Amino acid sequence: MFEGKSVKLKALEQNDLIFIRQWKRPVNLISSIEYEILEKIYQKNYLRTISSANPPKEIVFGIFNKKNILIGISALTQIDWKNHNSKMIMYMPIKYTQKTNEAHESVMLLLKYSFDELNLHRLYIEFASFTTTTIKLFQKLKFTCEGEFVEKYLENGKWCNTIVFSKLHTEYVYD
Repeated sequence: MFEGKSVKLKALEQNDLIFIRQWKRPVNLISSIEYEILEKIYQKNYLRTISSANPPKEIVFGIFNKKNILIGISALTQIDWKNHNSKMIMYMPIKYTQKTNEAHESVMLLLKYSFDELNLHRLYIEFASFTTTTIKLFQKLKFTCEGEFVEKYLENGKWCNTIVFSKLHTEYVYD
């Protein structure tokens, strides 16, 4: 478990899945497009499967507030241990990102774990280009915008672009 002032990241447990299953499709979530991680979590044996892989290709945390309420998911996926990089995934209802600094602190805790504990070199995240709240968050955290994929996915009959942001270990400072 990794704890900050307003949130803590800890391993998901079976009873947490009840709350996650109540979340809607990412229209009302800050997301990194990778909705399939929630789909995987819905499967009964997912938590057991990822915890038994050695070395793991995915590491998933629940984001809990100080009242111990699950408010989001933070994950490392597509972990490439040889090249020391990973994709980041964050799912958090928008009310938590606008209300407090919980999203900011969740990202910082995941960075701290990734760079200090796992010795990763590079993290990246991809999300819809229309999610201005998310863009502002990652700009504030001094992630580098690497580029934009044009019409990458179809959402409600409309093609949407995605943006990729990254952070290198050498650019990381825990605040």
